[in-house]
Amino acid sequence: MKIIQITDVHRGSVGEKTHGIDVRAQFEAVLNHAIQNGGERIVLTGDLCFQHPQRDIYSWIHQRLDSLSIPFTVISGNHDDSQLLCNEFYPKERYNEESGELYWMENWKQIPVLFLDTAK
Repeated sequence: MKIIQITDVHRGSVGEKTHGIDVRAQFEAVLNHAIQNGGERIVLTGDLCFQHPQRDIYSWIHQRLDSLSIPFTVISGNHDDSQLLCNEFYPKERYNEESGELYWMENWKQIPVLFLDTAK
């Protein structure tokens, strides 16, 4: 399985550049490259947001990933809000209210894959 891991997107609000970089355009380019080169699954491993977690950033990323022809998985990082991210991408069962963390396990071709929240 060809897994494309993307981390530390640090996307800002619409029109906001991250340290002078158009992260939105760069993210699009990386996704297109992944598809063109046979990526079978995309895994975003945290820090989707730049300065502050925002629902519209998660929503834009979700819409963009949904438009692709391959499955994806998203986990939060220290610049994210785990509950906001979970509300956008997953059923509430993945979010642990007590600890305020998002974590779970999946089996990919009989291989256990753990997703651990690093937002705290």
